[in-house]
Amino acid sequence: MTEAAPRSLDVPPVPVGGPRGGGRLGFLVLAAVVAVVAGAIGIAQLAPAPAAPARISFAVPTLEPSVRVAGLADGPSPVPDPSALLAGTSPRLSRDTLAAAVRDGSLDGRLVFVDGVLDATPVRCQRLGQGSGGCVDLAIPGLGLSVRQGDGTIPWRAGPPPGAWMVTVARAGGLVYLGSLVPRPDGLRMPVAAVATDSMPDSEGTLFEADGFLVLNPVHPCFRPDAAATPCPTTPPFLARDEPLAEGTLVSDAGAVVSLAPSAPEVDPATVVTPGTFLVQRWPAAAGGVQVVARYVPSRAVRVLVP
Repeated sequence: MTEAAPRSLDVPPVPVGGPRGGGRLGFLVLAAVVAVVAGAIGIAQLAPAPAAPARISFAVPTLEPSVRVAGLADGPSPVPDPSALLAGTSPRLSRDTLAAAVRDGSLDGRLVFVDGVLDATPVRCQRLGQGSGGCVDLAIPGLGLSVRQGDGTIPWRAGPPPGAWMVTVARAGGLVYLGSLVPRPDGLRMPVAAVATDSMPDSEGTLFEADGFLVLNPVHPCFRPDAAATPCPTTPPFLARDEPLAEGTLVSDAGAVVSLAPSAPEVDPATVVTPGTFLVQRWPAAAGGVQVVARYVPSRAVRVLVP
C-alpha cells in the first residue's frame, strides 16, 4: 500500500503587532508632549521680558558754570574754595618751612601763593617813583615775614577779595605782593582772545591766568628809509595764542599787545619766545591796557596756608 504524501496546511499570515494597546499608548504620549511644549510657550509669552543690562559710562561728568548744584539755595554764587586752585601742582609748605626758606634766600624769585589775611595800612610813599599817594604797609598775620607792595600794586587800589590767593614773590628775605588770584569755578584759564578785548574782567588788584606765548624783542624788518642812520623802533611785547617761530615771527594775529612788569617772576627778558601760563592784570598805563605780572611755573611755585 502506497503511503500518501502529507497534506500541506494553508495557514493565513498573522500580522505581528506590539504589546496590547501599544498604538493607543504612543498616541497618548505624543499628545502629552505637545501639550507640555504648548504650555511652556504660552507661559513664556505671558512672562515680562527681562530688563536690558544698564549701560556703563566711563565719561567724567562735567559741571557747566550755569548748572546749579543740588542743595544750594538761590542767591549769590558761593565763593570758590582757594584750595581748588594749584591743587596737586605747586608744593604746599608749612609756615615755618616757608619763612626759613624765604629768609635764607633759597626761594628768591619764586612765586609764593598765600591763603590768609592781608592787612593794609595807608602810609606816606617813600620813593619818588611811587608818586604822592597810594602807598600802604602790608602784613600777613601769622606768617612772620615782611611784605611790601610790588610796583604793579602802586597806587593801592584794593585788597584781595574773599576766597582769593595772595600772589607774592620771595625777594630779599621777604615777600613782594603782586596781586590776588581768584580761582575760577570751572577751573579754566582765560583765553588770549579775552586778553585782547574788553571782555577781560576789570577787577582792581586781581590777576588772571592766561595761556600763550610771550614774545619779547622779536627779530623784525625795518621799512624806514633811514634805517641805516636810525635804529628801528622796538616792538612791544605780544602775548600770542599760536606758537611763533623761534626768532619771534608771529604765525597769526591772534593775541594781544601787552606790557611786561619790571622784574616779572619766571620771565627772562633776554628770551624771545616764552611759553606758559601767565598772570596778567588790567593796567591802564600799560601798552594795550594789559600787563604781564609773572609766569606761573607749577614746579617752582609754592603755597602756604596761614594760619
